[in-house]
Amino acid sequence: MLLVALAACTDQAEEVIANAAGEVQLIGSFDWSVPERFGLDEDGDGRLDIPNTVEYVLNLDLDECLPACNDAAPTFTVVLDASAVLLVDEAGRSIPIDGYGWTIEGTGTLAASESSQLVVDLPEGDYQISLEVRGGGQARAIEDEIAVRDLLIVSIGDSFASGEGNPDIPGEPAQWADDGGGDSSPQGIAHDLAHRSSLAGPVQAALAIERANPKTSVTFVFLAASGASIEEGMLGPPDEAVRGTGESGALQPQLEQLAELVGCSEDTDTCQREIDALLISAGGNDIGFSFTLGSLIALDPLLVVNPIYGNLLANLVDDVASQIDGLPRLFDDLVAAIAELDVAAVYLTAYPDLSQASVGGKVLSCEAIGGDLVFGLEIDRDELDLVREEMLAPLNDALLSIAQDNGWVFVDSHFAEFAGHGYCGSDPYEQGSYEGSPYPNLVTVRDLPGVRWFRQSDDSLAIQGGGGGIFRPDRLGTTGTFHPNEFGHQAYKRALLEALSNLSG
Repeated sequence: MLLVALAACTDQAEEVIANAAGEVQLIGSFDWSVPERFGLDEDGDGRLDIPNTVEYVLNLDLDECLPACNDAAPTFTVVLDASAVLLVDEAGRSIPIDGYGWTIEGTGTLAASESSQLVVDLPEGDYQISLEVRGGGQARAIEDEIAVRDLLIVSIGDSFASGEGNPDIPGEPAQWADDGGGDSSPQGIAHDLAHRSSLAGPVQAALAIERANPKTSVTFVFLAASGASIEEGMLGPPDEAVRGTGESGALQPQLEQLAELVGCSEDTDTCQREIDALLISAGGNDIGFSFTLGSLIALDPLLVVNPIYGNLLANLVDDVASQIDGLPRLFDDLVAAIAELDVAAVYLTAYPDLSQASVGGKVLSCEAIGGDLVFGLEIDRDELDLVREEMLAPLNDALLSIAQDNGWVFVDSHFAEFAGHGYCGSDPYEQGSYEGSPYPNLVTVRDLPGVRWFRQSDDSLAIQGGGGGIFRPDRLGTTGTFHPNEFGHQAYKRALLEALSNLSG
């Protein structure tokens, strides 16, 4: 059942005398509480539910929704509570309450009973609530205005949003986000294929917003997928050679799936739900950032042939620069797809720097990284400086410009937090100590200087297994390497919460 936030929009409720002058006084006012909408474990398996279904987003039962979900009008559960209201006589003595009468403007009298609580489903909007309290042969009433609102937060994009490297339950195979309906459901299969983790920054931010305010509820949709780019994964089908084959295992294009989930209709050009916050992580795969890191590792043996190495390095930099120059065109296509939805605000996230660590209180470039993948090969300090200055900085600058051009919010406060927590930092815990999601508890933050916030290959191998390769096949085949760990995603969470502060207010 979809639960909602009720926010008081007036000063202290006005007391209205309904009978006999001043013999009985009403003290207090009605209140409201909202059980959590996001953050549940309906199937009782100890994992956070992320349903990703039309029924969840539109708050409908299965038999209500299919096949005509677009005709549904979403409503939200309001819980009104007058248990704190008292009737007293002129001497201040409590008078037994005989009954309550609730009236909601535009709906008529909804309840008249001995119960002090009313549960009613209402569409989003502002409502005038009147409560009549009866006792001692008299009646008193109070009025207040409430706003019914549920926050729809959606995360789309690539592996930095999906939480790659941080499965909910480690192992081989690892278990990823739970849809609440069993891992064999289409949504559960999609979570596994996409490597979606409940430890990812967007999930953690949505959960924090839900828990922060008892008068708000959150509906969270999680479509980000490891390996996704704008063209392959977000707007078009992902690479099925990597993400699975066959109808049951294929991932749907993220924007296409999102349109279905929020009840968009091509016939009416409308959507059943407005998206309050659309969170996007994109650009890294579009410029081939992972390929660039792999190429820099492979280039190391050519250092003895300086002209060849220099030329190859220059070509690599030029190719990345060309890809970055092409980002605005790719994002134009994404902007056009988003325009087909009803979106209040878009938030585009920056990529963090993995090339620096804290040494003696100073943030310095790593001497080398990547040597844990292939023995004898690595990305050295000069190459890391090049990555930071010629690739990462221009990428984030391009994303900032794209965000500004489209009226989006650019989220980058986590970039500074990552400084000193790079790939070469000290281990956050002993090998094999990763326990996965601590749900329903929160992640214990470890932001000590020099502790790395990225997965190394040995971490990823132990946590989620490996695959094929040439030199060290198990390490080369693990996809968590170079991605933020659960502590890095806490920095993402903090940055998103700062940007979304107007939602959680």
